[in-house]
Formats: sequence, structure tokens, C-alpha cells
Amino acid sequence: MNRIALLIFIILLFFGRYFLIRAKKKSAKYLWISFFILSTPLQFEFSLNYLNPNDIQGVWGKVINVSVPLILALLFFGYFRWKKLHSILGKNQWILYILLVLIISMLNPYNVDSFATFCFIFYFISLIGFFILASFKLSKAEIFDGLFDALRILCSIQVILAICFPLLKLSFVTELFHGKVAAEWATRMNTRVGAVGLFVHPGNLALFTILASSFFLATYLNGYRTKLSLFLLACNVPTIILTYSRTSYLAFVLVVSIVYFFHKFRYQNLLSVSNILKFVVPTLLFLGWLVYFSPFSENFLKSDSSDMVEARSIHFLIALTIFTASPIIGVGVNTHLTFFDHNSSIQKMLPAIQEFYTVNPIHNIHLIILTETGLIGFVLWICFLFNSLAKAKKTIANTSQTTSIFSLTLVGFIFAYIIYGLTGWAPLSKGLLPFFLFMVFCFNTYEYEKKV
Repeated sequence: MNRIALLIFIILLFFGRYFLIRAKKKSAKYLWISFFILSTPLQFEFSLNYLNPNDIQGVWGKVINVSVPLILALLFFGYFRWKKLHSILGKNQWILYILLVLIISMLNPYNVDSFATFCFIFYFISLIGFFILASFKLSKAEIFDGLFDALRILCSIQVILAICFPLLKLSFVTELFHGKVAAEWATRMNTRVGAVGLFVHPGNLALFTILASSFFLATYLNGYRTKLSLFLLACNVPTIILTYSRTSYLAFVLVVSIVYFFHKFRYQNLLSVSNILKFVVPTLLFLGWLVYFSPFSENFLKSDSSDMVEARSIHFLIALTIFTASPIIGVGVNTHLTFFDHNSSIQKMLPAIQEFYTVNPIHNIHLIILTETGLIGFVLWICFLFNSLAKAKKTIANTSQTTSIFSLTLVGFIFAYIIYGLTGWAPLSKGLLPFFLFMVFCFNTYEYEKKV
């Protein structure tokens, strides 16, 4: 499908929705957020430079793009206010820490491709700029309504596409949004099939579905549109199943269980022996059944499972080798593949490896953070995870309904990133990272709003 035509079609649909909503004399501002969320997996971008086909790309590529967040940020720029900026940044200090790490990366003497780092910086600033400017113009309720609206639409589309392929074997749907690349990944390069939905890879669709499920479980548990939330949560189950992503099956069960656990014991100490036993034992028993006795057990125990373990082990060895070259500040954001490619001495330290390991990012986001930002970035990442979970635990029970939903959703997002990030790099991809950063921004911006 022509991507420009698709973008125009979506814009026209949103204009149509805007006029219908305004005809009922209701606010339609939330459509800005809905449009941003809806466009994220489709990755509408217009390149400002061309990539040399011989260049090694990192997770974020080596192209500067005019993206939807950048365009939206420019449209909202008239609402910029210095005083409000100070308040927002005070609540979102994680933005400043990331900018500090990015500055270090640009000045890093081990960075062999500072342009690749700049490409990430350009998108990150565009993304955060839109978040900040949107928060100046839109209320918390409008931002929440936009998020709910977009995820409702996305999950509905994803389950339909997942049924079309692989269930009904209508393979043409895999090429609709990302062309032949998505079609190839839908069959894992002719090894096994899996739904891709609006994404480019089954793993990306699976992780998105886990994130969306966290949100709809949070809305259900907090009494917001419970019937619709439960219905959308149920729709996500077949989507997850049809991706045939083994890691996602485990991550889905764990994340949903953890979100429920945080809500169930929101007024109690989570780490009490009694609460842990009530949560850990049933969860482990269910996971054991899922892996060894369920209809999906063959998917976990088939012969290529050992190949996947071996591939992750080699990636771990590569990460360790890169880390030892620059343990404190890393080798630069978005550059670990280029660094590895430029250092034949490091390559010789490893066993004979296939091309797969030199052109695909390390399949572990925690190791990517460690190799590209060093101990400085990795420690900040770990501190961010624990600090966010601690704050979320406090605000789940002590804030307004909307903020409680943001808090509980963030818990699901964080654990999804921790768990799925152990075996893949999809959490850092362009089609997924904006969801994570947006939820982190919403949580921190509104966490101080108490019940009234």
C-alpha cells in the first residue's frame, strides 16, 4: 500500500471524526493524542538523507526523518511556555538524565559513528517535544481519552489482521503496511508463521499487545468502561496466540499477573511472604503447565528452541566483548553494531559467527543499554526501573482514577520491557519505544494529583 496515500486516508478519517464530534458540541482535542498513538506502529517518516547500502545500522538506523511527532510538535509550538517547561521537566527528570547520556555519547571517543547517535537524538527530541507541548495544551482527561481511543482502535485492527493471517492464510495483509519486509518476517524467513498486524515483525505485535493489555486491565480494575475494557483485553488473547512468539506467551502471563498483583495488594506490603506465595506459586504452576502440558508446549519444546538459546548466548558474548572495550561510558547510543564491525580484533576474540550476529542488534535491550551507554547509562536504567515501580506502587491506591490507571499501566509496561527485553530488541524499536516513553511521561506528569 502506498504509504503517503495511507497517511492521507488516516488524516481524512480523523478530520471526519473531528467534525462529527464537534457537531455533538463535544471536545475533540483528544484526537491529537489518538492520531499520534495510531500512527506509531505505522512509522510514517520522510527521510532527509540517504543511507549508504554498505553502512551498518543500529536499532534506530542512520537516517534523519521528518516524523509524525516532529510535525505535531511544530503544530503545537505556539503553546510553548517557559514557566510550564520548568514544571514539566521538574516532574520528568528522567528526560534530563537521558539527554545527559546522549551528550556523553556524542562526545564519547569510542563512538565510531556519532551521526547514528545524532539520528536517535533528533527523534528523541521530536518525541519529547511533542509530549511536553501537548501537555501544555491538553488536559489529563483529554490525553487519557486519546490513549484509550487509539488503543481501542489498534487492538481491534490487530486481532482482525491476526485472524486474516496466519489463521485464514490471507498472506496479502502482511504486506499492506510495511511491504515485503513484514511479509518475510510473518513467516520468519520461511521457518514458521506468525501474525504481524500493523507492525513489521510478530515479536513487535506481541509486545504491543502485552502493553495494550496492561492498559486495558488497568482500566478494568479501576472501574473505567469495564465491559469494553474486558472485551478488548479478551481480543488481545488471540492476537498474542497467533503471533506464535514463545517469549510473548510467557511475558503476557507474567505481566498480566503482576499488574493484577499490584492492584490486589495496593494497600499492603507487596513483598510480604504471604503475598508472594499467593502470587508466585499459582503463576509458576500455570507457566509450568503452559510450557510442558498445554496445547502450546510443542511451540516451546520444538528443536529450534535450542538454536534460539544458542543465538542469545552468542549475543551475550558479543555484548560482553564490546562492554570490556569501554565499560564506563559505552561505545555510543545506536552504534554497538558499527563498533563491532569496525573492530576486527574484537571479532577475532569470538568463535566463528554468522552474518546474522553482525547485522542484527543484540537481542537483549539491557545488554544494548550496557554496551552503548556503559555503566553510567546502565545504572541509571536500573535506578529508573526501581524508582518508577516504587512511585507507581504508592500512587496506584492514592490518586485519581486516571492517574491510578497510568500508574498501574506503567507497572505493566516496565515488567514487559524487563521480561521481553531479555530476549529481543523490539522494545527499543521505533514502533514501540514511543509508547513506553509516552506512558512514562504521563505517569510522571500526573503522579502528584491526589484524590479529591
